[in-house]
Parts: sequence; C-alpha cells; structure tokens
Amino acid sequence: MNKNELASYRLQIMLLIFLIVPFLVSILRGQVIVNNPEKPKNRSAGRTVQLEEVRRIQDDGKNFVIRNPQRISEFEDGSIIFFDFPYVKKVDREGKFLFKIPGQGQGPRESQYPNSYFIEGDRIRIYSWVPPKVLEYDLSGKFIKEFKTPFHGPFDFMDMVEGRLYGIRDEIRFSEAIRQEGIIQTPYRLYEISSDFKKLRKVHDIMMEHYIKNTRWVKRAMFTAVAGKHFLFYVHSAEYSIERFNLLTERLELIFSRKYVTFRKDESQDYQDPYERFDRGFRPPPQHEFYIQGLQIYKDQLWVKTSNEKANGQKWQIDVFDLDGNYVDSFYLAFPSGNKNHWSQFVVSNDGCIFVAEEDRDTGLLSIAKYKIKFL
Repeated sequence: MNKNELASYRLQIMLLIFLIVPFLVSILRGQVIVNNPEKPKNRSAGRTVQLEEVRRIQDDGKNFVIRNPQRISEFEDGSIIFFDFPYVKKVDREGKFLFKIPGQGQGPRESQYPNSYFIEGDRIRIYSWVPPKVLEYDLSGKFIKEFKTPFHGPFDFMDMVEGRLYGIRDEIRFSEAIRQEGIIQTPYRLYEISSDFKKLRKVHDIMMEHYIKNTRWVKRAMFTAVAGKHFLFYVHSAEYSIERFNLLTERLELIFSRKYVTFRKDESQDYQDPYERFDRGFRPPPQHEFYIQGLQIYKDQLWVKTSNEKANGQKWQIDVFDLDGNYVDSFYLAFPSGNKNHWSQFVVSNDGCIFVAEEDRDTGLLSIAKYKIKFL
C-alpha cells in the first residue's frame, strides 16, 4: 500500500468514525435516530387535498369577540371549547355563545392571568398563574371550587396523558441564565404535576436557545408539543427535527427528521421585521424561519405543518409520519378561495376534520372554522 492509498484509507476510516460514533452514542443512551429522505413512501405524495367548510364560529366585533383562540376541543354534542386569553369560552353546535370563565381579577372565582385549561372527566380545570390557583367548573360552566397553589407558572404546554398531568415550563425566569447575555441554551423543563398542583416533579429537560440581554429574552427556536398515546412529541429547534419522549419509561428514545427544502419566498411581498415589537435597545440577531410550525396527532399518525405554503398561504404542506418517525406521506391542504388568513396552529379532530383560526383580511375579525378533509 503506497502513501496515497494509505492516506485515502485513513480518511475513509475517519469519515466512518465521524458518521458512526454519534449513532452509537445515541443507541447507548437509548435513542434511535431516523433520518428520512426528502420524499415519503406514498407514491401520491405531493397531491392537493381540498378542504370543505363544515361550520364557522364568527367574531362579530361587539357581542362575541375572539382574540387568540387556542386549544380548541369539540364535545360529542358538537359544542366547542377553547382558550381565548384571558378566558376559556364555550359555544354550542350552532355557534351560540354559552359561557366564558373565569372572571377577571384577583378575587374569589377570578384570575388575572389564566395560563391553561384541561378537561378531566366532567370538569373543566383552569390553572391560573396570577394569582396562583386552580379553578374548577362543570361542563356547563358552573363554578365548583377553587384552591390556591404555589407559584409555578407559566406553562407552555399542559395536558393529561394516561391519567397524569404534565406541564412544560420555560425555566429562564427561574434561573441564573437570565443574568447572562448573548445566545444561551436554557431548559424547557417537563414536569409531572400533582393533582392538587402543590408539587412539580422534574421529568426531563428540553434545551432551547434564547437571546438574552439585560434580563430580557426571546426564543431562538420553535417550541411546540403534542401528546399521543404515552408519547410526547416536540420540536425545540428552528430546523426540521422532532423528538419522541416516552412518558412511561421517562426517556428520550427517538429523534427523527427529513431532508427539507424550503420554497423561495415571493420577494414582491412586503418585508416584515420579525422583531419590530422590540425597541432598539433589544434587537435580537436575525435567524431563519422555523421549518416546523405545528404538530398534531391523528389516529396513529403525526401530522406536521411545515413552513412551505402555496397560493399566498391558501395551501399548506402537511407531512405525515408514523409514530416511529417514518416519513410516510405528504400533501397540500387547500383552503376554499376567499380573503382569509389562516393561523398556523391547527387541531385535527377524530372525525377527520381540522379546526383553524382565521382572520378576515377586510374586517380584521377572527373566526374559528371547521373543515372536512376530503380524503378522510
């Protein structure tokens, strides 16, 4: 073997080590890494799927106002409940307003800063960050009780999974990291929350990039999470990468991604500074767009709302993975023509529909629309 052959051989060995070692480390830690190709298995991937409007809950700007609808859920009777800070609101099948809870303030039956809600059996439980307490109501909105809690919040995620309550909190305000400056990695911490909200048990840390200056901060990555079965799927990066955490074994066991190519943006559109809400004394450095904008579970699949859109936001690219991280399908959800802006966060219901918040481009009024997905 001459010198050139020996050098080439060494280079191949080093490259092999470079590729294999991270994989072996992940295996030793109990993690599997799945790097999917750019195209999924389904030969009809890339097709357009039409959405058909089923119902709409309309903001009239006076008697019924919608501000920022999140965590939309539908009951068997067709009524809908959603978090619309600072209230949890419920409407019936026809969209008639039923109630909003809790009252605003810091007194009994009131909350100044409700953080989240969840349904537990026949009760609605609202966690209030300020003042720290939990308020309970029946499904008709009738007050049952409230009780004080330690100062825990706010939580970026809260949900019941397999009979246990979990919450994810940005730890930056509770740590010394807030006194640092620059781009700093700090944890989003997953907790199991006791039923009386008195105790938090640390389960797992999810590292997030923040830009910090003068005790002010802004996230440098997308954080979104959804629970399916006993798994928690989450994104904590601007890149295309998803992690699966097993809530039974309490281990991060799967990291999966796919080769992702973004569309070229229409340069004719007006440029919007993503940090225009910040003053000149706090101007985070630029960053690229978040490739993943939302996660949802539909039956045994994980649906991913990507940053790729067509027709001025009227067509969304949705990627579909099985729960083991294999890229199985991709399609475009096509909204009916109209003058609506569609918010990126969406909910897939068990009957094969999606709920999405929309803004009328002419009036600025918001609505919650339910669309039937034509191929489901």
